[in-house]
Amino acid sequence: MTATLCASAQSNVTIQATLNGIADGTVVNLYPAASHKQSTPAATAKVVSNKIVLSVATKTPKLFYLQLDKTYGSCLLMTDKGENIKLAADVSIEKDGTYSRGQFNNVKITGASLQSVYEQKMAPRHSLDSLHQAIENKYKNYIAQYGKARMAKDTAEMSRLNKSEEARAYNTETKELFSGLDKAFKKSYEENKDSYWAPLLMFQWFSYFTPDQKQMYESLSQTAKNSEYGKEMKEELYPAGMIGQTAPLFKIINAKGKKEDVSNYTKGAKYILVDFWASWCNPCRMEIPNFKKLYNLYKDKGFQIVSISADKSEAAWKKALEEEKLIWPNFLDSDGEITKLYKVRLYPTIYLLDSKGKMIAENLRGEALANKLAELIK
Repeated sequence: MTATLCASAQSNVTIQATLNGIADGTVVNLYPAASHKQSTPAATAKVVSNKIVLSVATKTPKLFYLQLDKTYGSCLLMTDKGENIKLAADVSIEKDGTYSRGQFNNVKITGASLQSVYEQKMAPRHSLDSLHQAIENKYKNYIAQYGKARMAKDTAEMSRLNKSEEARAYNTETKELFSGLDKAFKKSYEENKDSYWAPLLMFQWFSYFTPDQKQMYESLSQTAKNSEYGKEMKEELYPAGMIGQTAPLFKIINAKGKKEDVSNYTKGAKYILVDFWASWCNPCRMEIPNFKKLYNLYKDKGFQIVSISADKSEAAWKKALEEEKLIWPNFLDSDGEITKLYKVRLYPTIYLLDSKGKMIAENLRGEALANKLAELIK
C-alpha cells in the first residue's frame, strides 16, 4: 500500500489520500510537477478501500501531481519537507475516444502549508484558462469544421473558413486572451523573481521554453537561479545538446509483443531520423507530410525514419498511425524510458544520426531538414 523514496539527508513528505470512487488495485502515481522533462513516478501506491499512502523525500518545497496510472488528468500538491498531508477527493474516469481522464472533484487538502500560496499565485492563469475554454466552446463548430478540413487537406475549405466572420471573431478574441495572458504572467514574474517561485511558475505557465525566456532567466535573483527549478530552467534554456554524441541504444516492443534492439530496423541505413512525437501533438502531426515526402525521396538511398510515440494510450497511438498512414517503423514508449534516455523535453523532438549512430543534427524541421538531407544524400 505504501511506496517510499528514502534519503537520509532529506525529510519525507507523507501523503494520505482518500480517493472516493476508485476501485481497489488501481495504481496511483505521484510525479514531480513544474517540469518539462519526461519524468518517472517519485512514489507509487495501489488503492485499498479507497485509500493510499505515499511517501517521498524532499529537501525543499516541491510541486507534485497525483495521477491514476495510464490516464490523463491530475491533482496538484504543493509540498514542503516533513509535511504530513491529507487529501480527499471524489475521482471518476472519463473516456473521450481513445483517451482516459481521471477527474478529481471536491478536493480537500490539509497539512500542505504552501498549497493555498501556490493556488493564489496561479489564480490569474486559471482564470484565463477558463476564459480560453469559454472561447473554444463558443466557436466549437468553426474549430471542428476547420479541423475536419485540415485533416482532409481541403485547402479550399480551409481558405473559405478562414475568411468567415466567425473566424475573424474567434481570432480577435483569442488574440485578446493571449495579450491578457502575457500581461498576467509578467506581473506574476515580477512579484516572484527573487525566489524559487518564479522559475516554478514559469514551468507551469509555459509548455516549453524558447530563447525569449533567456532574458527572464538572467534577471532572476541568484537565490532563484540556485533553486532546483532555477537550475532546471537553465538546463533547458542552455542545453548541452547531443550533437557529436553516440545515440543511446534501446529496445522496443515489436508487433509480436517481444523486446528487440531498435538496430534491427536501422541496419544498413546511412542516415536515421529518430522522431519523438505524440498523437495529441499538433506540431508533430503537421510535420508528418514533410517526413513522408523526404522518406519517399531518400528511402532507397539509405534513409530511415524511426518514430517513438509518447502516448499513454495504445489505442490513441494506433488510431493516429491509421489516420496518418505512417509507413516507417513506429513504436510506443508509454512508460517514458526511451524519451528519458534521449533527454526529450518537448514534442516533436527530432534527431538525425549517421550510420554509426552519431548525432549529426537535432530538431531540424520543414525546409531546414530537407536542405540537410539534400546536402548529405547525393
